[in-house]
Amino acid sequence: MKVTKRQLRKLIQETMYKDFKDDNWDHNDPMPWYFGDKKTGATHAIDSPNMTKRSLHHALQLPPYDPIEGSNLDDETLLQLKSLRHKGPETSRQADELLDMVADPEDAPPNFGIKDKSYTDHAITYDKIHPDWHEGRNRWRHGKGDPHGRGIDYLTVGDSENPAVGNTMYEIDNMMYDIGLGWDDHRNHREVKLNKLLTHVEYMDHDKAVFRIKQYISSKDKETKKELKDIISKEPAIIHKLMDLAKLIEDEKKAAFASWHKV
Repeated sequence: MKVTKRQLRKLIQETMYKDFKDDNWDHNDPMPWYFGDKKTGATHAIDSPNMTKRSLHHALQLPPYDPIEGSNLDDETLLQLKSLRHKGPETSRQADELLDMVADPEDAPPNFGIKDKSYTDHAITYDKIHPDWHEGRNRWRHGKGDPHGRGIDYLTVGDSENPAVGNTMYEIDNMMYDIGLGWDDHRNHREVKLNKLLTHVEYMDHDKAVFRIKQYISSKDKETKKELKDIISKEPAIIHKLMDLAKLIEDEKKAAFASWHKV
C-alpha cells in the first residue's frame, strides 16, 4: 500500500506522542516541541530544523570534496596540484584546470558539486556561507567587508543587521499595547498568539520566521482567526506591519544568498 507524505507525517507524530505527551502543549506555539515523560518527569525538547539552511543547494550544506584527494595520479603530480591548491584561489583554479586535463575521467570521483562551478568556486561559496567550518585548516579566507560575512548561522531574525527588522517588531509591540493587547495587559492569561509569535520569531532562522508569520496571518485555527479579527477591528495597521516584517526578513535572506554566491 502506498503511503502519502501526509499519512507518513501522521504516523511519525502518533509514534512520538505515544511515549512523550504534554497535555498542556499548545499546538500553535511556534517554540520547539516539548514533551513530558510521565515515568521520569523529565522534559524533552525537539528543535525543528533550520529551514534557511535546508533551502541551500545540497552541495552547499556539507563541505565540498576536493577531487585532488580522490584522484589516482602519481605522487609528484599530486604534490604539485596540492601546492597550487593551497596558495590561493587563483592558483587553485589552475589546479582545477590541470586536474581536468591530466586525470582519467573513469578514475575521477563522482561530482557532487554545483553544475558549471569549479571546486575552487564551489569552496569559496561554501566558505562564505559557513565561515567557521575550516578553523585551523589551510584554506583561503573570504567575506571580509561583506555585510553577510558572518555566515548562515547568524541569519536569524535576532541577529539581523537591518535595523528596520527590529524597529518594525518594536512598532508592532507598541501598537499592541496601545489597543490593550500587550503582554502587561494579559499578565494573568498570556493567550495573545501574536505576542508569543513576536517573542519567538527573534530566535528563528529567516525562512522559519517568514513561514510562521504567514502561517499566523492565514491561520484556519478558530482562536487565531478570532484574535486576528479582534486586532484588525482595533488597529488593522498591525497586520500590515506584520506583513512588512515578513518582507524585510525575506529580502535580507535574498540579499545574503546573492552575496554569498558572488565569486
